[in-house]
Amino acid sequence: MVRVSVDPAADRDKVEEQVVKLLSDDQRNPKRATGAEFKQALDNEQWRKKERIDELSAIEFRTLGLRRVRTFAEDEKLDEDTTEKLIKIVEEEWDRLMNEVFPNKQKETGKTDWAARCGQCAAAVVERAKSLLTAEQVERLKRSLD
Repeated sequence: MVRVSVDPAADRDKVEEQVVKLLSDDQRNPKRATGAEFKQALDNEQWRKKERIDELSAIEFRTLGLRRVRTFAEDEKLDEDTTEKLIKIVEEEWDRLMNEVFPNKQKETGKTDWAARCGQCAAAVVERAKSLLTAEQVERLKRSLD
């Protein structure tokens, strides 16, 4: 869900038109929330300002990393114990990375190079996974995290 707030002097219809076009071009199906649906969204969602975009990126990259490792484990037909160990490695490495990116839990930087950070995390995961996987599996894991 995306919340767009505009200055009272702005042309709301023009802004809405631009947002709808932008989201539609990105294969989204935008619709304007009104009435009770709008009030419920305002009351029940945790809204983050643009200054907190790094926090949203962190959540998305963590989710993506975990999904890729789970898919890798399924494709490799890894047993449950090995899969859980790999998941734990990803979580630990991501938490370590987050502590570097957001010291003291401060999450309003907006200046993080996520491609580089994710590459660092992936490399650390692959290195630690060497104790769990065959050399061929390590190579496939590495490719799946690229």
